[in-house]
Amino acid sequence: MRPGSGALRRLPGVPEQTAQVSVAGGLIWCGTRDRGLVVLRPGQAEPWARLDLYGWSAGVAAVASGFVYASHLGRLTFVNHAGEQVGRATVDRRIGCLHGVGRDRVLVRGKSELLAVDLRP
Repeated sequence: MRPGSGALRRLPGVPEQTAQVSVAGGLIWCGTRDRGLVVLRPGQAEPWARLDLYGWSAGVAAVASGFVYASHLGRLTFVNHAGEQVGRATVDRRIGCLHGVGRDRVLVRGKSELLAVDLRP
């Protein structure tokens, strides 16, 4: 957006059906209704990664060894720095939000509790 002129410019590569957007680790995470999650590097039209999304996105956090994204249906998915989905866990029936709280930890606000998840092996 250019405030002086009022002109808007669409980011390259953002899918038309984008319903949600998050930014984590310098990447743009676009949740779509029909294509899952499309992850973009700013200024590049070609996706960095395309990932399955189990429900709506409840947040994304950058961690030391990659990224964690949460779906509102209770699933956490781990993505490495190459954009590959490498792990998955169901942690609650519903997730409201996800926050990174260190190099290897995230906080998950679930339907009935607050969980601290340690991602170290």
